[in-house]
Order: sequence, then structure tokens, then C-alpha cells
Amino acid sequence: MHPGVVGTSVFWLVIATTAAAGGTAPWARSEPVTVRGVVQDLPAALKSAGVAADEGPIARQVAVKTGEDRLELLLPNEASRALFLDKTFLGRKVEVYARRHQGIPFLEVIAFKVEHEGKFRTPEYYCEICSISVGYPQVCPCCQGTVELRMKPDPK
Repeated sequence: MHPGVVGTSVFWLVIATTAAAGGTAPWARSEPVTVRGVVQDLPAALKSAGVAADEGPIARQVAVKTGEDRLELLLPNEASRALFLDKTFLGRKVEVYARRHQGIPFLEVIAFKVEHEGKFRTPEYYCEICSISVGYPQVCPCCQGTVELRMKPDPK
């Protein structure tokens, strides 16, 4: 049997056994959370806390430092990509809507807002030519031009 088939079979066997036992795998349990704090570069945050760490493996990692001085690590995904790519968010207050999975030290970001002019607003990268909005810095998917960071207008 092909190794990939064996691995897939074992995965489904674990899921089926867990489901038959009336439970879920520990990593499958999650709860929605909202975290407010300041976006921090993880190596810099650790250094300021006096924690020595090899910056190489965590060089691109970001976290949210809460008012309780807790670092909430963010899982890199589609919803959090702007926080990892756009350094203008470092040091800014954010409100992160996420899932906390039991047994996993990262928050799975669903969406986030940035404080702008006293309100939490949703950032977007907008192409004026094509009127296209995307969620993180990139070239316009239509005209290949520049997209500019702006905060989405409040819905009326």
C-alpha cells in the first residue's frame, strides 16, 4: 500500500474512533475569542521582556501584546497575512477575532480591525483604477498595479 494511503487511512481511523467514542480530538475543540492589544514583532517583544531566543526561526512571527502583558501568537493564514506582511501595523492597536484551539498555542485569526482615528476599522488594500479591495499587500489582481492601504469606510 502507498505510504500516503496508509497515512490518510490512519488519520480517518483516528477521527472515526474519536467520533465513535463520543468526543472530538483535543485539537479539534475551539472557542471564539476577541483579543485587543498592540501588534508586536515577536523577536522584539521577547527581547524587551528579557527572553533570549534565536531570532531565525521566529523572525517573521507577530503577536498581539494584550493589556495583561500577555503575548498572543497569531497563526499565519489568509486572514492574518496583512499583519505579517505590512510593517505599518507594528505598534498599532488591534482587535482580533479568532479561534483558540485547545492544545495549540496560536490563535487562528478570522478577522481583525486596526485602531484608526479613535475607532477600530477594517484595513483593506484598494486599487483606485479597478475598484478592487484585497486583504493584504499585493499587486492588483486585475491591472497588476499598486494597491493602497486604507481603512474601509463605516457602513451607513
